[in-house]
Amino acid sequence: MAKVVLDVHNFGTLLSVVIIDVVLAGDNAIVVGMAASGLPVEERRRVICLGIAAATALRILFAYFAVQLLAVIGMTLAGGVLLLWVSWKMYRESRRRPEELRPIVLAVPARARGRL
Repeated sequence: MAKVVLDVHNFGTLLSVVIIDVVLAGDNAIVVGMAASGLPVEERRRVICLGIAAATALRILFAYFAVQLLAVIGMTLAGGVLLLWVSWKMYRESRRRPEELRPIVLAVPARARGRL
């Protein structure tokens, strides 16, 4: 296991990661709130606490596995090549003329067709 040294620079980096993580965790709060909004009040608190605990546990678990994967030699290079491929595809897609683009087909439920 790696030795962790927490000096001023590392503490600042850790603090910035924590702040970014808290800001990005807002979407978890929205999803948990939407899931709990239709429940009775006595169940709502329990569902909110379980949702927050599950989101936190999954975030820690995924961060652990991400760190383990980044330790594999060549994984960062493979991720960089994959990002280059995706960005190249997005660039080519954005440079297409409008007549070359495929139309977007929206599926409308049968019960909603009469209201359109």
